[in-house]
Amino acid sequence: MGLFSRARTPLDEGAFWSLIDLLQGRTDEDALERLRAGIGSKRQAIAFQERLALVLFDLDREALAEQRVHFDDMEPDDAPMPLSDDTFLYLRAGIVARGRDTVAAVIADPSLLAQGSWPDFEDLLYVAEEVADDEIETAVSYETGSNAAHWSERPDIDPADLRPVSAALECRDMSQALEGMGYDEDGAERPLVLHLPPGFLSWDDMRAVTAELSGIVDDAGGLPEELGVSILLAVVELGDERDLRPEVRPPGPGRMNPAVVEQEVAVRVVLSEVKAWPRPDHARGLLALGSRCLLAVLPADHGARGRLVLAAEDARDLLGE
Repeated sequence: MGLFSRARTPLDEGAFWSLIDLLQGRTDEDALERLRAGIGSKRQAIAFQERLALVLFDLDREALAEQRVHFDDMEPDDAPMPLSDDTFLYLRAGIVARGRDTVAAVIADPSLLAQGSWPDFEDLLYVAEEVADDEIETAVSYETGSNAAHWSERPDIDPADLRPVSAALECRDMSQALEGMGYDEDGAERPLVLHLPPGFLSWDDMRAVTAELSGIVDDAGGLPEELGVSILLAVVELGDERDLRPEVRPPGPGRMNPAVVEQEVAVRVVLSEVKAWPRPDHARGLLALGSRCLLAVLPADHGARGRLVLAAEDARDLLGE
């Protein structure tokens, strides 16, 4: 396939929205097929993609990106999730699928995104290329952050400037793998496979547990030098397996900051069992799991062990022990 990049005119707005209306607000394969048939020709596909890029560019606004959103493929009681650059792009495509009036409404009132449920419609980005049987390079970029007039300055972050806490909690939904970017030992970007926490877990709870774990360690003098690490990362892996015996993984450069030495200690829990916890007990259960991870690494005479033992014992009812 070639790459279309010559100057061209975007599809007329009325014609574009008439094609979008063929989706009937849906994002399934039948809706996509209706749209492909409506676009029809290669010439029309190129013009469609140019207009789509302009609409996505107009939606590329910090006020929208900072909203927390519940997606259609999440469970009804899952907490709304913050948006990454990619998920914000796919959300924008989902907003377009809802039609011209919806686009205007969320631009006028970004808080609408925190209400109801929204589609992740990455497939819309590629429909025109499928019709054209070619890649289409649009004149306007619709990647997140491209619409500079509607974003605060997004400075490049020097990984060496990131200051980690001494201990942190990370929850990973092992069924949901995402591609992301991190840094290697030389500070160059490298691809990573990331696992976000399940949507039913509150980011506020996880941040609170990180603060508690780090505070317990810091109050007792911090991490001992003999560990040779900058941060202990207590990892709770949620999936189909259960193993509460902490797995101590080899230390290495931090995934997001190679200037620090990071050591993961992981436990495995069954996602459905954690989801059955009463919501007010989420932080207590996660603190107990994180405490178990830290206890597997800290020396026997470390001053934080007493408080960590109490925290680890506090959630035996949730852990079925």
